[in-house]
Amino acid sequence: MGQLACYAPRFREAMSDLPRRSGLHIVAGTIPVMDDGDDRVFNESFLFSPSGGCGVQGKLHMMRFEKEEWLVSPRDVLRIFEADLGRIAIARRSRALRSRPRGPGDPRRPPAANALTFRDGTALRPRTHAGTRAGP
Repeated sequence: MGQLACYAPRFREAMSDLPRRSGLHIVAGTIPVMDDGDDRVFNESFLFSPSGGCGVQGKLHMMRFEKEEWLVSPRDVLRIFEADLGRIAIARRSRALRSRPRGPGDPRRPPAANALTFRDGTALRPRTHAGTRAGP
């Protein structure tokens, strides 16, 4: 995985042009990265804006194979990005390997994906797979 991390700068460069041309905010998929002076590998997602800005959200919860086979480490901060269209948060999880989606009360579901509450008291709840609001 560490070898793939060297492609992160090229990935960012390649992805940053599309939002400028399209006028859209784009959340790109995850890519392995390594911090300077640290031999750990992290999995990060990037939010690209039409103005050329780039926000980074590290994956907070690793799948078992990411931890045990790929030796990927989790980040520990959920970031909230301010954009012209409002606040944006990125909660990256993999559903591809699960046989059924997990509900909002499932203890195995990452807490950050259940709901985000902002300082002003408003809450953002994720949509379920059926497109309805999760939770109360």
